[in-house]
Amino acid sequence: MWDEGTSVAATVRLTNGEVEDVLQMAGEQQKIAVTGKVAANAQVRGTLGNMDGQGRISLAKGVAYGEPYDSAIAALAVRGQAIKASQVVLMAHGAKITGEGGYDMQTKHLHGHLEGDGLVLSKFRTFAKASPNADGTLTLVADANGTMEQPELKATAKLTGVVLDGKPLGEIAAQAHSEGSELFYTLQSTLVGAKIDGSGQTGLTGKYETQARIAFSGFDVGTAMELFMPGRMKAQSSIDGVVTVSGPLQTPTGLSGTAELSNFDVKLQGVELKDAEPMRVSLKDGVATLEQMHIVGEDTDMQASGTVQVFGVTDSEGGRLDVKTSGSVSVAIVHTFDPDILSSGKVEFTVAAGGRLEKPSLTGRVKFDAVNAAVEGIPNGLSSLNGTLVFNEDRLEVENLTAMTGGGQLKIGGFLTYRNGIYADLTATGDVVRVRLAGLSATGNTSLRLQGVPESLLLSGTVLVTRFGVGPDVDFAAFSAVGGVSSPADTNAVSNKIRLDVHVTSSPQLDFQNSYAKLAGTADLTVRGTLATPTILGRIQVTDGSATFAGTKYELQRGDIYFSNPVRIDPTIDLNATARVESYDITVGLQGTMSNLKANYRSDPPLSEADIFALLALGRTQEEAQLYQEHQMEAGTNSTSSALLGGALNQTVGNRIGKLFGGGSVKIDPAFVGTLGNSAARITVQQQVSRQLSVTYATNVNYTAQQLLQAQYDLTPNQSIVATRDESGVYSVVFKIRKRYK
Repeated sequence: MWDEGTSVAATVRLTNGEVEDVLQMAGEQQKIAVTGKVAANAQVRGTLGNMDGQGRISLAKGVAYGEPYDSAIAALAVRGQAIKASQVVLMAHGAKITGEGGYDMQTKHLHGHLEGDGLVLSKFRTFAKASPNADGTLTLVADANGTMEQPELKATAKLTGVVLDGKPLGEIAAQAHSEGSELFYTLQSTLVGAKIDGSGQTGLTGKYETQARIAFSGFDVGTAMELFMPGRMKAQSSIDGVVTVSGPLQTPTGLSGTAELSNFDVKLQGVELKDAEPMRVSLKDGVATLEQMHIVGEDTDMQASGTVQVFGVTDSEGGRLDVKTSGSVSVAIVHTFDPDILSSGKVEFTVAAGGRLEKPSLTGRVKFDAVNAAVEGIPNGLSSLNGTLVFNEDRLEVENLTAMTGGGQLKIGGFLTYRNGIYADLTATGDVVRVRLAGLSATGNTSLRLQGVPESLLLSGTVLVTRFGVGPDVDFAAFSAVGGVSSPADTNAVSNKIRLDVHVTSSPQLDFQNSYAKLAGTADLTVRGTLATPTILGRIQVTDGSATFAGTKYELQRGDIYFSNPVRIDPTIDLNATARVESYDITVGLQGTMSNLKANYRSDPPLSEADIFALLALGRTQEEAQLYQEHQMEAGTNSTSSALLGGALNQTVGNRIGKLFGGGSVKIDPAFVGTLGNSAARITVQQQVSRQLSVTYATNVNYTAQQLLQAQYDLTPNQSIVATRDESGVYSVVFKIRKRYK
């Protein structure tokens, strides 16, 4: 039998052994999680109850409880019931920890010294796994000389260079010492610019009775926002607070305490929020109670109270929850979180949260009162947003919600669920809503639906366009880049997570009219893709129309715009228009995509392309222009100067006349050569009275008696009656028939 009197005499020498093998021989492999190479040299003699020995052990290149180390060395000695370790050196991750210590199993006395400097926490696997985005450098010194119940501990620790997500936070320093069976500790910190002081004491026996207090002052939320949300918003505050706790650490439900915030005054880019009274939270019997919270500001008044069970929770869905909030919030505060959003008005709410912390049940109402909102880059905003949302257990339902946008009313319905993540099912219907963008204006009725989770939303529905307009300053050349290749959208952008399936149609024979053109047609389009990179499939058909450019009226014969590219918006255009200039019928065609648009010209009777250009630009063929130029030279005028001056005057005056009278065209010829061979400025005004009737008036500026009046009524596209009073005062009525022979 082995007993304390059994004699022992042994010498151990081990070189380059495996720690796992040694632990397996000792039967401790499952209890001690250490690997690596081991070397030992030790001698021991005496009895099992009174041994006398010494030795040295070293470990290298292993892992201890999941943490890699480079080496560990210690000198060991046994004297009777006392065990002592000296010259302890642990090397890991480029840092060194030294120490020594001992324990007497008979007297229960212990002593020790531990010291470490320059310990970079992110290099330690255990810390990096628990806090992958944090770092700091730890320095510590600890001494003990007593028993487990009264260790006579003295320790200091300092953590410098604390960073989170690469942002510097400050430093923390702590001191601890024990007196008898009581442990006293203090803490100082400058984390996130706030001054933090803590102190307390904990019993080392029994239930570990504790009393602790932490006070902080000068906490600036602006500093925290600049660290973790740089450039997002500007804020300023100086918040003070005190947290106290007392009770047994062994039974957390027995803990009690308070937390109180004072001097709560936060300024968010012009919006100020402050406490009407200090905020206070208390802890008792494992339940945290929000006794009072009252925040006020311009158009803002919020109050909250309630309880949350934080200790002694046995339900898998968390502790009991009973919180109530009410008040109103200024919507202008949204601008501080997103500078692209301009908003005004207020939201009133009464919300209660019950059930369990992991599965809360919400009830209450949210009321929008005269809310206005606009987002930069989006042509339409919302105004006069009024209505009510209702919390119903695990969903937020729209009871009634209306707004004005683009001069029309928008009605919003649907719900949001949030129990197992957020899911949206919202609808919006609008009547007579106008959208203006880049000089284009469209008015229509819409019915849309938004469904899905935040990472994958689908916007579907229909849009019926009832009116369409083009402003006088629209640059159509800018649209030629639509079909080009653009850089891919940010995959994390919200607009790239909203898929589109919207059917756009027009009312029968949609009319469009401005000072240049009158058109009628239909549209049948489907918008697909995402909000960031939309695509269009379908067709726009122009069934009838006319346009006037540089004094020449063009009648549309055929007009189709096809959208067939499923990858990007790249329409294919097929337009044909005719114009009657002098005795010629001109046909102009536009075919191709916006990035490769080609024009072709033909005439009846046939003319060369150069003659067609001259006829459209000057109202004369090249031969006629040459003869006219000779007449102008004989009259002492310059044809080139007249053409340039006439073009500039036509553009300027034509725009003004169009805006003044709502239509018509004006043509000015600074040096018109009349039938008598004299040169004078001539003004021609043409007005399309109706679809069939047009009136033309021309006058010689120098000779007011030389006036031309002409009215043309189109019986059919090929038959018309023209009544004229010419410059000489001669009246005539002409019946025109156009017939094309092939």
